[in-house]
Amino acid sequence: MFARDSTHLIVVSWIMSLIVMKFATIGVEIVGDSYGLNKQRPLIDLGFEMLPDKRHSSWLKTIYESIVLAPVLLGILISFETPSRWKRLMMAHTALLTLRAMCFTSTLLPDASEMCKDNNKMLFFVGGCYDLLFSGHMSTIGAMVYFFHFSKSFEDRYYDYGRQLCNFVSTVAISFAPILCLLLRKHYTVDVLLGLVMGFGVARFVDETVDT
Repeated sequence: MFARDSTHLIVVSWIMSLIVMKFATIGVEIVGDSYGLNKQRPLIDLGFEMLPDKRHSSWLKTIYESIVLAPVLLGILISFETPSRWKRLMMAHTALLTLRAMCFTSTLLPDASEMCKDNNKMLFFVGGCYDLLFSGHMSTIGAMVYFFHFSKSFEDRYYDYGRQLCNFVSTVAISFAPILCLLLRKHYTVDVLLGLVMGFGVARFVDETVDT
């Protein structure tokens, strides 16, 4: 059971994980540039070989961001019905941020999109060039798919239409977002697959561990 001040601890932990990941991203960019990763070609990737390069397609980027954002906003909206929901979401996201920072700081990968050669880096907004292992967007989708489809805490207290909407949105996201991510060359195939597995696994662990 949660203590009275557990809410503050969860929020503080989430904020700290965001700060740690941002500083880790900046550090990775500095180290990666010093090792010449900005001059290297992307790694050989089977997904890139099979799918066309659409990284300059602005409308695909818009669709991708919308598909990724939709289940997150929906999850936040319905999570306020009961504290157990948003606590699970916050704890899962905190764990994923921490794990992702550990992964991309331990293994730096060359930029998958080759966009960093133009020094087009927005570190304080959308991340860096070498923080690829694993995909944060895909891990978020994996987590939301678990919560919407399998978590009992998300089954009660909202109507069948709401449940159907959640299931539909998360199914669309996991069906199309990975392909769009590869088409846009935002991540390597291993980043996408690992992100989905990590998101689903962490969400399940949190859901089965938290009592309320």
